[in-house]
Amino acid sequence: MVVGSNQVEEEGKDDLRSTGTITRRDSMNKAKRKRRLVRRPVQKPRLVCPPEVQQLRTRCLAPVSAFFGVGELTHTSGGPLIFQDNDSDILAVAHLDTVRQDRHFGVYREDSDTLLNCQLDDRLGAWIILDALPARGIVLDILLTTGEELCNSTAKHFATNKRYNWIVEFDRSGTDVVTYQYTNQDWINALKASGNDIGYGSYSDIAELGHLGASAANWGVGYYNNHNLDSYCSISELGDTLKRFERFHKENHATRYDHVPVTNWWEQNDYEDHAYDCRCLECRDTYGCNYDQEWDDYHATRKQNEANG
Repeated sequence: MVVGSNQVEEEGKDDLRSTGTITRRDSMNKAKRKRRLVRRPVQKPRLVCPPEVQQLRTRCLAPVSAFFGVGELTHTSGGPLIFQDNDSDILAVAHLDTVRQDRHFGVYREDSDTLLNCQLDDRLGAWIILDALPARGIVLDILLTTGEELCNSTAKHFATNKRYNWIVEFDRSGTDVVTYQYTNQDWINALKASGNDIGYGSYSDIAELGHLGASAANWGVGYYNNHNLDSYCSISELGDTLKRFERFHKENHATRYDHVPVTNWWEQNDYEDHAYDCRCLECRDTYGCNYDQEWDDYHATRKQNEANG
């Protein structure tokens, strides 16, 4: 009888098992080691949205057109301008245009203080003046603009007969406060008295509102890396800013801080090339901004509607 090679091999293994050289457990451990060598995809931590910031998520991810019903809508040559008259002596401003359109929003469970989103600049400011402050009993007149990211805010088109005591915006990283051309010393002193550090900035919507004759300030709200994929906000720093503003509003809501308009403020401060810290001069090249495309579509639709009567 001819014995096959496979049969010889099996008989050899039986001999080894009988002598204890190879055991069934050895075979099982070898199979386990092979399984461990199989690469499994690493799961990234998931973002979660706590209930207390659900309304902020809605504001951040909404299209600009979702805000059209908030107040009186004006179509300017540069884009929409929305004004909500709440019979207040204070004007609050935020811009709706954003640089990036990434859709993520939330916090990681292991770091609930860091809120990640790419539209915080300045949808966070819009949420503050539309939702957060009214929830704290602070109701202001509201101006929502577009074009700020191109240093061409539609705020310049805002006209009113109202004389505001002062103007506020929440469109700044960090936690300091900047006043641009609004250098009324009483205004600066009042801001400092409420625990604010005065910083130095270049441009936001309020830089276009000098013609209203009221002093203005832009408050840092704890967001960082704006215009970048890893844009985030420190919830604790945001809370600190809101507390300081509540205190400032309580102490100064009835006080008028005048401003003498300055002609060609940008040129006088050597900003004619918008070179210093401007929000998004060349964002199309640097950040892949789709702002131009958004407003090209907006104006095309508007012209078509006008042509159709």
